[in-house]
Amino acid sequence: MNEYFEQWLDARITVPGMLACGITSVNMLDSGIGAVDATAFCRSSDPGFSTHQMAQVLRLLQDTPFAPETEPSALKWRTWVFGNGKIRATIRPDGLLFAAAVLLNSNADQLLDPLTEEFLTLKTAEQLVPQ
Repeated sequence: MNEYFEQWLDARITVPGMLACGITSVNMLDSGIGAVDATAFCRSSDPGFSTHQMAQVLRLLQDTPFAPETEPSALKWRTWVFGNGKIRATIRPDGLLFAAAVLLNSNADQLLDPLTEEFLTLKTAEQLVPQ
């Protein structure tokens, strides 16, 4: 994970109602690198939803298939709603997966769509360096 995305996560975890968020590669397990490292890829602002738990969510999302008969590029993101929260996940064309757990009706919940769009359009640090 490059420092650019680490800083992006650090800034987003401070939004009120953001329980946890993380970024990983959907190909990480297939590449032989291994499972998601909770401290390197995840952030948490809630003791009830630790970075380890967010890493488990990312690990599960890496293996979650898309909707049947739907091209992955046709779906911008997937959202699961629970009693008092949501989990949102999206995958960029470069294979990076972002997921966030937020409280319902919080600032983070209200900003979830723009936040997800922002992640999808972020340039990687390599793309920011002039050639």
